[in-house]
Amino acid sequence: MNYLCKCDNIQNQVKKYEMETYCKSEIICSFCGCYKWDDSPNGLRTKLTSYLNKLGEDGFYLEVGAADGISQSNTYNLERLANWTGILIEADTDIYKLCRKNRPNNFIYNCALVSASYNNKYISFTPNDCPLMTNISNKIDGVDKKTVEAKTLDSILKEHNRNLDFCSID
Repeated sequence: MNYLCKCDNIQNQVKKYEMETYCKSEIICSFCGCYKWDDSPNGLRTKLTSYLNKLGEDGFYLEVGAADGISQSNTYNLERLANWTGILIEADTDIYKLCRKNRPNNFIYNCALVSASYNNKYISFTPNDCPLMTNISNKIDGVDKKTVEAKTLDSILKEHNRNLDFCSID
């Protein structure tokens, strides 16, 4: 696990073993606004944070599979530390509601991305054991299916008429 917070107040107050037992709502440093540690896959958040200076400020991003907007987010630090905004897409309606609460300065969509050849307005999926993953399927019996609007990425990008500076597709 990579530790991102460089704030002396936090480094002096919280030891490594204490940080690992914090709940999700306490992963952000109240002093500097950085993540206290990196919970993203393959340490991607750490890598992105190191590129903030190269990416600059006031950029525009797309994150597909945004989850709650914080957990394993590849764009949260861009918003928090470099004044970026962007498009967040999350198919699971319950998690989407958390994303809207956690990242209100973004364009947030509750939909599933589909190909241009997909002919239905909606698509169904089943939640996985991991709340950050889903399966597109209509064939799993005994599991509550969720249905959301089906959209193409192209249709969403056309609504905003902006170039993307960063894209994360999960």
